Amino acid sequence: MRTFGSYWTALHRGVTGARGAWKERLPNVTPASVLWWTAALAGLFLLLLGLHPRSAPPPAIISTYPAPQLRGLWKRSDASRAAYAAISAERALEQFSKADRGTLEKLRIGRYVPENDQRLPAHERPSGYYFMSLTPDLVGDAMLRSGGFWDEPYLHAIFDVARRWTPHDHGRSKIVLDVGMNFGTFALYTAALGYQVHAFEMQPNVAAIVQLALRMNGRIGERVTIHHVAVSDELNGNVSFYDSTGNLGMAGALPVNDAYAIPGVAVPAMRMDAVLRLHEQVTGTRLPPIFFVKIDVEGHDLHALRSFGRWWLARIDHVVIEVKESEVYAQCGRLLVEAGFLCQYVTDSRRPHPHRFTSVPADSFPDYGALWCARPRAVTAMKRTMVESTGM
Repeated sequence: MRTFGSYWTALHRGVTGARGAWKERLPNVTPASVLWWTAALAGLFLLLLGLHPRSAPPPAIISTYPAPQLRGLWKRSDASRAAYAAISAERALEQFSKADRGTLEKLRIGRYVPENDQRLPAHERPSGYYFMSLTPDLVGDAMLRSGGFWDEPYLHAIFDVARRWTPHDHGRSKIVLDVGMNFGTFALYTAALGYQVHAFEMQPNVAAIVQLALRMNGRIGERVTIHHVAVSDELNGNVSFYDSTGNLGMAGALPVNDAYAIPGVAVPAMRMDAVLRLHEQVTGTRLPPIFFVKIDVEGHDLHALRSFGRWWLARIDHVVIEVKESEVYAQCGRLLVEAGFLCQYVTDSRRPHPHRFTSVPADSFPDYGALWCARPRAVTAMKRTMVESTGM
């Protein structure tokens, strides 16, 4: 039997003989150079073998999931997308496109013109935008007269104070929630200032009209996501809502003085934490802490507030709730104080101010106003900025 040494001797003799024949072309060959070339050819062979097309093994992270579990994940994802689509304003818009001619003839288009807004310095005004409403309507007509405002002395004034005195290095996020959107007076205003807005509206026609307005506003409209859903802490399902003659803004899940039930009109009802989790799941993004929440849902405010849950409530800097002389709104104040907020009431004679927050809000208040609550860290940041800027 021939050994490796004998094979090596024969190979060396063959190469040596070839050197004599190819003296001009073949360089000096030594045992070390033969080893080097042999290793190089073997490496090339292995490389070509690796490039040969074949079925690639599954990624390690996928292989850790049994096939039934993977199918379950896809099913949940499909269900989430379907649930998210069910509360989209696009469906409401599709229904509204089939409305009778009389309803469509009531549509009006208005525009916010920054140059006409004398409330704010020029550098604090949002860019111009279009809005839509129905007329005759209390809120819609007021928006058309004022250039897009409703509850300006309360809601818009509070928001302007909060953003003016909250420094950017405080970590102020660009997320706003508008619960009870109505014709989008607040959603469009904050979107025009650069905020990402999640707006919630249970009335199909109103949600559809604002969705139309978003399409007219380009990038500003892209910053608003409308959720056609009733926000409530009660079990998820459908609820019928009550309409109000002459003021669509008073429609809600609870009857009011001059309201009547619309038979056959039902909208989905969901907890706020469920909607936000659904949004994160479907979009694959995680919402940052929320800068500002506005709630105006005609007596259902306490239920809407409870639906945030402790985790989301802890991630909010500011909450503003429309208040009237009712025990419901007093309970909202107590709930927020128990959750760690500081609060103040804003009325015609009591303007919003960073130095007016207290941990003991009054249980009684005037006929109409707003409850403004903020996290202590947000209040401290506003006070510090105000002192540094004005000395007050």
